[in-house]
Formats: sequence, C-alpha cells, structure tokens
Amino acid sequence: MSWEYWIIIGLVLVVAEIALPGFLFLALGSGFVLTGLMTMVATMPLTLQLGIATVATAISFALYYRLLGRRSKDVVDQGVGQAQEEAVGVRGVMLSPCAPHDEGWARFERAVIGDRQWRVRCDLPLQEGDEIEIVEITGNSAIVKPIAKER
Repeated sequence: MSWEYWIIIGLVLVVAEIALPGFLFLALGSGFVLTGLMTMVATMPLTLQLGIATVATAISFALYYRLLGRRSKDVVDQGVGQAQEEAVGVRGVMLSPCAPHDEGWARFERAVIGDRQWRVRCDLPLQEGDEIEIVEITGNSAIVKPIAKER
C-alpha cells in the first residue's frame, strides 16, 4: 500500500480520537502514520507494512496508556462516576451560612461525584464552620443536615 494512504488513514483516526476518546484511535492513527513514514523511506511488501503497523500501534497504545492512563485513575479517585447513594453520609464543613430552604457552600472530607466543594441546601439554619452530613444529592446540590455536637 502506498505511504500516502497510511498517513491519511492515520491522521483521520487521530482526528476521530477527538470525538471518541479512549486512546484506541490515537494509538491506531499513530501506528499508521509511523508505518506511512517508514514506507515512504523504504519500499516494502504489504505483509511487512501490516506487521510494522501492528507493532507500532501496540507500542503507541502502551506509551499513551502509560503516559495518559494515570489521569484516568485520578478521575476515579475524585469520585467521577460515583453513584449518588455513595455520597449519603459523607461529612463536611459549611463554608458559608445557609438559611432553611436556601443554598450555601460546603467542603467535604472526600470528593463527592468529582468535587470536594459543593453547593448545599438545608432544612435547618447552618453557619460557617458547622459540621454537616449529606442526606441526599439533588441535581447540582447536596441536601445536608447538621451533625449533632457531642458533649
């Protein structure tokens, strides 16, 4: 196959990665572009080109996964994709006052669905610094209740 085809198909796959992220199209595209560049330098049979494309794609995938795959782990550690039920009971501290049926801001002890700081709503008045606990997640807000202070 001509080197131009390898490069064009590779570039199309790299652009497809924008619409469908996940390293697969990026690795395939990189492998195909590398194969096109090698085929441009030296003429070789199609079977050798396919072998080079396979090896180059595997190496590209391993490199991308190693370099960029760690970010995916960080996203999981932040609670992205976490079920709303898992947020119930997470404790935090009020960052701003909250009047009943109004909104305030709070920071939680761990990430709740991707962030530690959330807009919260409450049924009882809360002051800045009050310790709270999530009762429910509704839309973009957490419904919270105060934690009874131990004596």
